[in-house]
Amino acid sequence: MSIKKSFNMVRLKLRRLSERSSLSFALGLVIGIALILTMISVSLYSFSGVSKLDLSRPGFEREREEVRQSESQKAYDTTSPITPGALDEFLKEY
Repeated sequence: MSIKKSFNMVRLKLRRLSERSSLSFALGLVIGIALILTMISVSLYSFSGVSKLDLSRPGFEREREEVRQSESQKAYDTTSPITPGALDEFLKEY
């Protein structure tokens, strides 16, 4: 059996299924797409190394406590001119 015949057969079966019960077909399709996207995102999270930077995972209580907590977020005036002193102050904080 050729690939073209197999593809046409699957396409006809899917068409019959969708014509018979379009709501359940659409629901199944949406759930399948959601599962595939979830698997892709979890694999990217694991393989890219971002999971090693995530301190919200269990077992990182000590590291979370060591993170510097900023007392308060300083608000900068957005209308004043940018001066070297203002830049130095901003870079020192961040």
